[in-house]
Amino acid sequence: ENVYVALSPVCTHLGCTVRRDGMAFRCPCHGSTYGMNGALLKGPAEHPLAQYTVKFHEDTLMINLPY
Repeated sequence: ENVYVALSPVCTHLGCTVRRDGMAFRCPCHGSTYGMNGALLKGPAEHPLAQYTVKFHEDTLMINLPY
């Protein structure tokens, strides 16, 4: 079964946009690193990336964004 995760690209430290780096996401501003599931692996950030609700409706993947 496929698993889908929708994450905010905004670093929880100071709001820079994270970039994929292998099997992680890294903030280019201060080096915070997040796992592919958004979990915080290395600071200075203190919180994981925001995760959005994902669900299938018929054959469509739907992501519930907070705005």
